[in-house]
Amino acid sequence: MSVKSFCSFAAVAVMSVFIASCGSSGSSSSTETPSTPPVTGYNVELLQPAMGFVTGKSAFQIRVTKKSDGSAATGLASQITLYPLMHMTSMSHTSPVPADAVTESPTPGVYDCTVFFLMATMSATDYWDLQVTIAGETATFNPNVTMSMGSDTVRATLKNNSDMIMSMGGTMSARSYYLFNDGATSDEHGGEFTLFLATSQEGLMAMPPLVAGMSIMNMGGTSVQMTINSLELMASIDGMNWEAMTCDANARCSIHVHEFVAGVTADIYVSMKINGNDYTTDGAAASGSNDYATFTVTPGAM
Repeated sequence: MSVKSFCSFAAVAVMSVFIASCGSSGSSSSTETPSTPPVTGYNVELLQPAMGFVTGKSAFQIRVTKKSDGSAATGLASQITLYPLMHMTSMSHTSPVPADAVTESPTPGVYDCTVFFLMATMSATDYWDLQVTIAGETATFNPNVTMSMGSDTVRATLKNNSDMIMSMGGTMSARSYYLFNDGATSDEHGGEFTLFLATSQEGLMAMPPLVAGMSIMNMGGTSVQMTINSLELMASIDGMNWEAMTCDANARCSIHVHEFVAGVTADIYVSMKINGNDYTTDGAAASGSNDYATFTVTPGAM
């Protein structure tokens, strides 16, 4: 059973959850002080990032140690999964997690993690769970997610009104395809702009990375609702000249932008087709004003 807390910690603070060895239904409790370690299992600490957890791309770390002797637990990146869940009074939903969300840092037992949060923590009754599962044992944290600061666009959403999803409440609406700002950089030769793509399925309880060839499941996850046979993204700096973005197997799509200058804010426009169909800001047919998402970005130095 996960014990929830809604505390905000300082930048140097950590939240610790100690995973009991209980198989796939492992129990956890939230505490700052270690309990007497049992023979097996792991201690997991969620390290508070310097800028806190934010909407959009949120990078953070977890520290994992062995309960048996307190030593750093290494080599676990492929066994660690992250699952964020927003609890609301009216509904619950997850948030996108990339396939490469967990990697091992140079510090033994410390893992670099990434989650793309859709929204901020609203209140004590509308809050985030972050489940960290290691080899079938799950620890649950409650990160306080705040709005991302600055003028840069965190996320855009594109839709097509013929591509529908059923919510947990049983109502139908256009499926959301999320385009997250995954970074903009620049040097003397121009710059690079990268997006992370995800979509909604299974009544908003799954938001898998979006890649060509994937299957989108129905609400119960029991059958294929749609197959992504083709995925095309185009980008433009002026709305007139368009170039194709290159997408990889981890749902990252990028493009080289010659006009980028480090520290100088710029707009970049992105359009998307799935299976040859236009996806727009409002789901309606492309009419010029809705056929692309606009990202305001400030490239950092490479």
